[in-house]
Amino acid sequence: MNDHDDNEDEIEFGELTALVIDDDPITVDFIQTLLQSCGMKEIRHARDGSQAIKVIQSFAPSFIILDHMMEPMDGVEFSRWVRRDAQSLNQYVPIMMLTAMLDKVSILEARDAGVNEIVAKPISLDMLEKRLISMMKTHRKFVRSKAYVGPDRRRREKQRIEKSDRRRIDLTE
Repeated sequence: MNDHDDNEDEIEFGELTALVIDDDPITVDFIQTLLQSCGMKEIRHARDGSQAIKVIQSFAPSFIILDHMMEPMDGVEFSRWVRRDAQSLNQYVPIMMLTAMLDKVSILEARDAGVNEIVAKPISLDMLEKRLISMMKTHRKFVRSKAYVGPDRRRREKQRIEKSDRRRIDLTE
């Protein structure tokens, strides 16, 4: 990792493995270079979700970084497959989606497919490090229901307030 990073001790990137899924070879090379500069050694890639399914049948990545828009299988479809399909070997693998599609519908679609982190493009080394550390260190409860499989979509613990105490508690803190 970078010498200026205060979180160096938090993750040993050299021990992690990654799968990068993107149909743009320039983006794949860029992400691979960023990951290598963090100290990662084993990084594999696929050009879309359908090729990635073949890759992860024989490779268990520590995490996945993928693009949202790809053909024939996009990042949302692939994430749904990882989380729900019986043939998926690791339904709990952390998934980070890089996307330029930041509209509410696209973000909710990715979240509802089981993506752990959604990161806006373009991305820098510092941002990638911070979001990877967050994703790998924050162990959100895994939810499995008929409608959803993936990390708990709630990001913070809400304070439980008894009905009788609502007017006595300052909620602006």
